[in-house]
Amino acid sequence: SNDRYETCMRLACIGNAIDYTKAKTEEELYRIVQELMVRKFSVSNLYACSLVLKKATTIFYLLDQSGEIVFDKLLIKYLLQMGKKVSIGVGEKSFFLRASFDDVLQVGLGEIATLTTPLKDNVGICLNSCGDKFRYYYDHADLVISKGQNNFLCLNQANKNIAFLFCVKCHALEKNYKMKKRDLVLKMHYEDKKRTNS
Repeated sequence: SNDRYETCMRLACIGNAIDYTKAKTEEELYRIVQELMVRKFSVSNLYACSLVLKKATTIFYLLDQSGEIVFDKLLIKYLLQMGKKVSIGVGEKSFFLRASFDDVLQVGLGEIATLTTPLKDNVGICLNSCGDKFRYYYDHADLVISKGQNNFLCLNQANKNIAFLFCVKCHALEKNYKMKKRDLVLKMHYEDKKRTNS
C-alpha cells in the first residue's frame, strides 16, 4: 500500500539521522524515531519516486552508515515483496562509520539480496574508482536508492534515476542547496535520456 511505501521510505531516511541525534538509550532512540516519523520532509519527492519505482525492475541500493542498515532492511524487504530485483552496494570495510560487508551479513541482508563493493572505500561513492562488478549493478539498475549526504554530494550530477534519502548534517548542503541541518530529504533525480543517447 502507499502507506507502507511511505513508512518504509521514511524509516530509511530516519535511519540516516540516528547518529546525528546522539541517542544514548533504547528508550531515547525510540522517542526520537517517533518524533521523526511525524516530521515533514524538507524535500519530499515521495510521489515522484513511487512512479519511477512502479516501472523499475532492478534496484541498486547504496548503503551508508552501519547503524542504520536495520532500517534499510525494512525498505529492501518491501522492494523484494514488490517483485523488484535488488542488489546492494556496501563498503568492504568499515570506513568513517560506513556500513561494511560484515555489518550487512550480520543483519541478514546477504541472504535476501546480491551484495557488491566499490573496491575502493571512500566517504561517498566515486564512480570512477568503482570496480567493474559494482559499475555493472549501478549501470543496469532502473533505479538507484542512495543513502546519506556524502553519496548525494558525489552522485547528484550523475545521469541516472536516483532517489536520494538523507539527513542534512553539513554546512555545504546548507550553503549550496538551501537546506538546513537536521532536514530530512527524499529527492528524486532523473536520468537525462538525451545525455544517455548522445
